[in-house]
Amino acid sequence: MFSALSIHLELARPPLSGYPSRDTKSKNLLIYGGSSSCGGLGIKYASDAGYTVVTTSSPRNRSFVLKQGAAQVIDHTQPADAIVVELKAHGPYEAVLDCISLPGTFHIMSNLMSEKGGVIYGLLPPDGFVFPPNVEYKFFPYSWVLEEDANSHMARWFYDEYVPRGLVSGQIIPTRHVLVAGGLGNVQQTLDQMADGGVSGHKYVLNPQL
Repeated sequence: MFSALSIHLELARPPLSGYPSRDTKSKNLLIYGGSSSCGGLGIKYASDAGYTVVTTSSPRNRSFVLKQGAAQVIDHTQPADAIVVELKAHGPYEAVLDCISLPGTFHIMSNLMSEKGGVIYGLLPPDGFVFPPNVEYKFFPYSWVLEEDANSHMARWFYDEYVPRGLVSGQIIPTRHVLVAGGLGNVQQTLDQMADGGVSGHKYVLNPQL
């Protein structure tokens, strides 16, 4: 998320101490999918940088998403049209990042952006989805850019400063996890549960030795 927000979208980085710039406070960001791993980390990163973050979540994960620093949390279990109405009410947005990046959210993002146009950044390829002519969808293998010489200073800041200090200070709040018993013997069962939508707001962790 660091690469997506601060390199590709060129947004401000959060300070490691003190307060963020006042320049970012008046700028709204939309990070769709706030209870996903990437969404939650992105919300915390951007809100610590001073941005006003609007996101989506189911009601059961709302409190965790608010803890990450979201200013507004839209219930994504509503009908799509209702989601679009609420998202429009909290815009306009400095940047839009879709952390789900599946056909359902592509439709919502398209309806949100089609009137005035703009750019949507996503985490997965569009896989044939056709966006409106005035809406551009951008997808990158975000972490690869950290290997480029031009971004070596950004990589050092992220790996040597932000991550270790953030984990100690609480500036980074890891995604909640569920420990799955049964080791490698339960891999397929766990993957099936994920494919069926049985995971929300958590990561599954399997220990191969158990």
